[in-house]
Amino acid sequence: MKQIHLNDMYIGTNYHPHDWPETRWEQDLRLMKEAGFNVVRLGHLCWDSFEPEDSVYDFAWMDRVMDLCHDLGIGVFLDIPTRPAPVWLHKKYPSIDIVNPSGVRQNALTRYMEDVGDPDFQRYALRLAKKNGLKISRPSCPFVIWAL
Repeated sequence: MKQIHLNDMYIGTNYHPHDWPETRWEQDLRLMKEAGFNVVRLGHLCWDSFEPEDSVYDFAWMDRVMDLCHDLGIGVFLDIPTRPAPVWLHKKYPSIDIVNPSGVRQNALTRYMEDVGDPDFQRYALRLAKKNGLKISRPSCPFVIWAL
């Protein structure tokens, strides 16, 4: 694994591969590399892609993206996506929903519409963070930095 040097310039972008067909990922990453990017931020906004149902996990797609990053020499800043919470979690624990001053629950389909202080939200977010850390490990990537 490549060492990170504070004097190096890291140029990159956010990338949300879970929003695109897998057939497009390599093309997107190649374009980033050709543009001079040497790092990409992954994992943001994809809790529902990692855990589409309660206790049903899928990290294999991220492994494939990270393998592509490795092949192209692109480093990774990897988020642990604790927001937004998946819709199934809002349905299971309505207490995590944001409530406006009039007492009306806000639409859970909007980004960042969960009460991060809710104990049920915190318990599930920590569970995902632990699973994520154990399942995604790519020592072959140029470097991986975890972002919380």
